[in-house]
Order: sequence, then C-alpha cells, then structure tokens
Amino acid sequence: IANTYYQASLVAERMGHWLLSRNYAEQAKVLYQELADERNVGKLLTNLGGLNLMLGDPEQAIEHLKASFSVALEVDSREDAAQAAGSLATVHLHLGDLEAAESHARHAIDLLEDREDYLHEIGPSQLVLGRAMLERGRLDEAEQWFRAADATFEQMSSVSHRASAWVALGDLATKRGDLAEAARLYRHAAEALQDVRF
Repeated sequence: IANTYYQASLVAERMGHWLLSRNYAEQAKVLYQELADERNVGKLLTNLGGLNLMLGDPEQAIEHLKASFSVALEVDSREDAAQAAGSLATVHLHLGDLEAAESHARHAIDLLEDREDYLHEIGPSQLVLGRAMLERGRLDEAEQWFRAADATFEQMSSVSHRASAWVALGDLATKRGDLAEAARLYRHAAEALQDVRF
C-alpha cells in the first residue's frame, strides 16, 4: 500500500496535481514509518520538500529536506543525501539565500563525484551553483558551472535540460551586456524545445 501511494504521488505530481501528490506522499510516509523503512521515508521527505516549494511554502520545504538529509546519513545513502542537498540548494536559491544555495549545491556535487549514474542529480546542482554565482556577480565562475551543467546534460542526451543551461548562459551574457549572444542562446533554447520543425 505504501508503494502504491508513493507511485500515485509521483503520477499526481507529473500531472500537476501538487496538493493531491503531497497528500499521497504523506500517506506513504506514514506507512513507511510504521514499517521502519527509513530509506523510503527519506526519499518521500525529499519529494515533500519539492512539493511544498511548488505550493509556496519554502520554510516547510526546508524542514522536510533537512530531515531527508539526516535520514540519508543515518542509512548511509550518499545518493539520497546528495538529492536532499541539491533540493535544499534550489530552495535557498529561490529564497535569495545565495550563500546557502552555493554551499548545498557544492555539497551535492561533492557527494556524487564521478557518479555517472547520477548525472540527473549532478547537472541541476551545477546549474543552481552557477545561478548562485551569477547572482553574486561572480560571472566567470557562473560560466564555468553553466558549461559544466550543459556538458552533464549532453551526457544525459536531454535537450530540455540542455535548454535550461543555454537559458542560464543567455542570462549570463545579458549580465555581461552581450545582448546579441544572449538573444542567440535564448533562440537556440527555444528552437531546441520546439515540438514541430519545418
């Protein structure tokens, strides 16, 4: 039953039904706690953190993600700890706490060093780190991380993820005053995401 609620939560999230997704995730978490399945409790806490951010409650998101990180350490799962740290970086970036965003993103990247099976976690953390650097005016470092994210997403063969890196590079070009390059990058991202090409 816990597994079913977990899957139902993921499906509802994909469909954009965040309140329903959170409800299913909370039900799954209670059942996993009854089973003493700490690994799945931790994963659900990460999911609940993301859902709470999307529902406009970043403080609750942080609470869930910190708890998820603690559980991941208890069950000795570097991968789950990295996912929680990367999600914390995203929340802190959203809140404008750039120092915390940088710290958590670096931690997530360090935890997954040389893990090619976790590129889907490494790339977003690199992108968040680049965004934190951009907002702090450290433009060369921002470029380094945006390009690293693009290379990671290229390994994943994910055009949509690469487009997010190109948009970030476009924002960097705008910050540098190179509007022509920014326009080129934005156009490149938009064209890559088109469903229909003539």
